[in-house]
Amino acid sequence: MLSMLKIRKLFFIVLCCSLFIAADAQKLYLSEKEDFNIRVDDFAVIGKYQQSMVVYRKRNPNAEILFYTDKMVKEKSLPLDFLPEQYTNIRFVCNQQKLLVFYEIKESKKQHLYASKLLENGSWQSPVLLNTKPIGFLKDYVPYKYSVSENKQRILFYNAYYLSGNNTIQAVIVDDELNILKQINQFYSDKEYFFSDKSAISNKGLPYLLATDRPNNRGHVEELKILSLSDFSKDLLVFPSNLEKHFISDLQLAVDNKNGNIYIASFFSDGKYSNPRGIYFSIFDEEKQATTTSHFVPIALQISKSNADLKDIKMRHLFLKNDGGLELVGEKYYQNIRTISSINPIVGNSFVSVPDNARTVTEYYYDEIYIFSFKNEGSLSWSQTILKEQLSTDDGGLFSSFTPLQHPLGNAFIFNDLSSKNTRLLACYVSSKGEMNMKEIQTNEQIDEWNLLPRSAMQISKSELLIPCMMKNNVCFLKLTFLTPNHFVTSI
Repeated sequence: MLSMLKIRKLFFIVLCCSLFIAADAQKLYLSEKEDFNIRVDDFAVIGKYQQSMVVYRKRNPNAEILFYTDKMVKEKSLPLDFLPEQYTNIRFVCNQQKLLVFYEIKESKKQHLYASKLLENGSWQSPVLLNTKPIGFLKDYVPYKYSVSENKQRILFYNAYYLSGNNTIQAVIVDDELNILKQINQFYSDKEYFFSDKSAISNKGLPYLLATDRPNNRGHVEELKILSLSDFSKDLLVFPSNLEKHFISDLQLAVDNKNGNIYIASFFSDGKYSNPRGIYFSIFDEEKQATTTSHFVPIALQISKSNADLKDIKMRHLFLKNDGGLELVGEKYYQNIRTISSINPIVGNSFVSVPDNARTVTEYYYDEIYIFSFKNEGSLSWSQTILKEQLSTDDGGLFSSFTPLQHPLGNAFIFNDLSSKNTRLLACYVSSKGEMNMKEIQTNEQIDEWNLLPRSAMQISKSELLIPCMMKNNVCFLKLTFLTPNHFVTSI
């Protein structure tokens, strides 16, 4: 018998999807299929370079960039022939005029960060060594974390590690010509200095890193420090935050380049091991180099077993609003590991040992999406809950979760409906006022043959998404173009 929550979810999806908007509200273009072995190959959406849609594909051992027209017809492939045989953690930064490639190499107990860029003549620049860090043991190998400025002209890479008695942060800032603007190699005496994987860099090239005390097994911390540079400082400056005896988790960070503010947000709890009961956010003034405001806002969910249960919700995105407020997007996510036993019957006249063929499976749950919109003075303006229910087994949730598309009038959240045998692609449009409209994106038989990966998608313009698709031993890419903004102003 279905639980009341599941009945509400099904009713919500059926009701919302009955409110169709004209079928020509989107345009979909599917690229040709490419060979792909999920066990050894790799792919990534890069973005839009000049007028081409650009993706990365690696077929061991060959790596290449694929260029597509506006209608996803392949124009050419460009080999990444400068890459060494053993490279790791490849990343790309792309804007209309620049295409940059970053990658790492491990050799002789050192970890090197290299970069190259696509030249105007269609060839690759000789790789440039950006940074090197020592590796004492295998456990010391941690990939470089990185951030890109809003205008995509400044890139920050950093790595924190503990080696030879020193807690060390190494960072490098480059521009879109791969000129090194700043090198940082800084030591800290405090061993309990943990750097978050969330960072940001402003259009002016000022980096922002977050350091905390050691997180407990629930990911909660009670200390938060902001690290940044002034226009004249050589080393990172440390600015402690006042958490008012609260514990925080799931840090998020964003730069408001227009007003020179840095937004930090997270969940907060009253106890070290208690469930989160609200949202914390603060604003750091780039010019004053000080936190100008902090807020701890209690949250009661619309759908929950208890009145304020934020357990299992993971913070996914922080969006800044034009009025100085912000929107936080969370998703209910958890895993369940269980053992399935299959006992083979044996017929006989005596007791014998019965073989137990047991196997362990991991179930991945990606459920409701929660959106919290805050005014600039800290109060909650509105909140919305997008009902979805995604369950898969032993696949890492590859086809679950969602991708957002940011639009001046609001945000669209695109995800697979996995509740029936035939998967549907849904979009939930949430206006800047909190009005919500759900619809099914109209596909065709050719697209329906593929399994779409929304959480691996990328927004490549204000109205376009590029979504990877998989089928057996093939991969392709779907471009989804939103033609009209009407979705954001029709409330259900």
